[in-house]
Amino acid sequence: MTAPDQHRYNRRLFLNDNLPVMKNLDDEIADAIITDPPFNSNRFYEHNFGSKTTDKKGKKRPGFKDIWTMDRERAEEHQLLRKAHHDLYQLCEFAQTAHSVSMKAYLTFMSVRIVECHRLLKETGSMFLHCDPTANGYLRMLMDCVFGKENFLNEIIWSYSSGGIGKRWFARKHDTILFYARNAAKHKFNLPRQPTKDASRFNKTDEAGRKYYDKGGGGDTIWMTELRSPLFGTFRR
Repeated sequence: MTAPDQHRYNRRLFLNDNLPVMKNLDDEIADAIITDPPFNSNRFYEHNFGSKTTDKKGKKRPGFKDIWTMDRERAEEHQLLRKAHHDLYQLCEFAQTAHSVSMKAYLTFMSVRIVECHRLLKETGSMFLHCDPTANGYLRMLMDCVFGKENFLNEIIWSYSSGGIGKRWFARKHDTILFYARNAAKHKFNLPRQPTKDASRFNKTDEAGRKYYDKGGGGDTIWMTELRSPLFGTFRR
């Protein structure tokens, strides 16, 4: 890419299937890729009532179908993997044996796109892949195949409090973000931090000199760090 062209993709929004868009982009142009793809939830999503995507009568318009089959498009992508990325082809075949045809179709869809994401990343770049327990184990193997297991950096757990409490299992209240580098020896990483705002609450000191406070009532002991990251919050013991 020549110098005058290196910023031509900045501030440009593409509204399309990302695969043909990525195929028309140059190699190694991205510092970071942050994804929020389908989860293979086997659900059909409609737009919310009252949104601009409803009709004049307020009826919900069709939204996104997160249901996967080996249709013609997936079959063509699967054959592409067989020819050019045999390890990913085998992974998709394994997913059918271990899980379902739906998981095979979903991984086929994800595989060809993650290959393109890897191509677009700079040597110093990294990728964040958002998923949930439905397919995170299969996606971890997919990312290992494409990026290399040595370039895995973190499995970030995104916990939330909404939803009910399970009667036969622990509450399922988290998503996963898989964090990979194009090259773990060269990637750039700057942890976002901000000063702790509630420092006055940490009114006790342990034998190692660390500040903390007890929530009381059998609650957690909260430890203060010198700088607090908005991404991870305070440490809990």
